[in-house]
Amino acid sequence: MSLLSIAQAVSDFVGFERPTTVNGNTDPIARQLKVMINREGSQLMRSNNWPILMKEHTFNTVNGTQNYALPTDFDRFVSGTAYNRTDLDALVGPITPQTYQADRFGTVTGGIVQRFRLKPASNALRFDITPTPTSAESVGFEYVSSHWNQSSGGTSQATMALDTDVGILDETLIEMGVTGGLSSRMG
Repeated sequence: MSLLSIAQAVSDFVGFERPTTVNGNTDPIARQLKVMINREGSQLMRSNNWPILMKEHTFNTVNGTQNYALPTDFDRFVSGTAYNRTDLDALVGPITPQTYQADRFGTVTGGIVQRFRLKPASNALRFDITPTPTSAESVGFEYVSSHWNQSSGGTSQATMALDTDVGILDETLIEMGVTGGLSSRMG
């Protein structure tokens, strides 16, 4: 199913006139369907750790560098998957801001256990490690991707934009969520 076919199926179910296009359509119903389909896809993505959306990210630390970029499609961590692959040790986290501050600036030493948290830097969330790495090490974790759909060419994306975009998640679930939302508004 595509953005267009989902919009058509929803229209058939609730009794709207079936759109021939969604992308670029100025009809208020077609525009609303596109918004609702994207909203439902995003909500569905966040409702579960769908195996189809789980990805693995690895990076190498740099001596003296504390924070590192997250993948552009990062939505959330898969709990308990962060490891320092060089030392073969689990990273503890994500830790709270309070634990982070105590580790970095408190009077109690945290030992050599590496911890991490999401911390903003330059208007973006970053993977922040404490204590700051003192050598090059390989770190990896699993995460849930925010990209619940893809272009017809297979490029993953966070929103459906073109009529030919297709879901990575089950489009029937997206269709059911949109029809349920519209049915409750109409009834």
